[in-house]
Amino acid sequence: MEIIAQGSRLCPAITLVAVASTVTQTAVFGVGQFGAASISRPSAVNGVNGVQNNLNLPGENRLNGTPFTIRARGTFLFSAGTYTASIQPMICVGTPGFTASASNAVYSVAAQAVTVAFANAVLPPLPPTTMNVPWRAEISFIGNNTSGLSGSFTGDINNGATQLVPLTVAANLPSSVNFLMEPPLQFAAMVTCTGNGSQVTAVLYELACDK
Repeated sequence: MEIIAQGSRLCPAITLVAVASTVTQTAVFGVGQFGAASISRPSAVNGVNGVQNNLNLPGENRLNGTPFTIRARGTFLFSAGTYTASIQPMICVGTPGFTASASNAVYSVAAQAVTVAFANAVLPPLPPTTMNVPWRAEISFIGNNTSGLSGSFTGDINNGATQLVPLTVAANLPSSVNFLMEPPLQFAAMVTCTGNGSQVTAVLYELACDK
């Protein structure tokens, strides 16, 4: 296995502030300087001066007709409280300069409702308690300059109840790709979160391409 491209490792966590149970927040993982109070600019992630964290495929026909794999993994951290939040990670694809959104997700999983009911430790020096809900994705692609991409998907998300929920395939694979371009395609990771009575933090550990 040879890693041929990676998203930035300088990828801050996304803080999803408490919202009503009917409100959905959408945020794209990025690089740059971020605030922690709002998600008013999804393409810039979680505040100001941010840019989308893209994984750039190599061009010059290196992947024209050559299988490659996109790997991603991350987690959601739930702070203490009593509430329910629905979470959903996505991996998106587009041509250079694209903005990640649900409409260009190449994989996602149905939003998972996670019920939280615990309190923080109150005696120092114990740290605040969090609940960890991890996810992972492995997407195998092959494509060419004539017919675009085709892919197969594996991976899952923990739904907060020690159960793994399989990923689902999204029908947004590009039908036209020029692998001679530099880069021919970009991948990015994003999350959605609906309703959280306390605070949810989304973390991206890995976004890489290998062959």
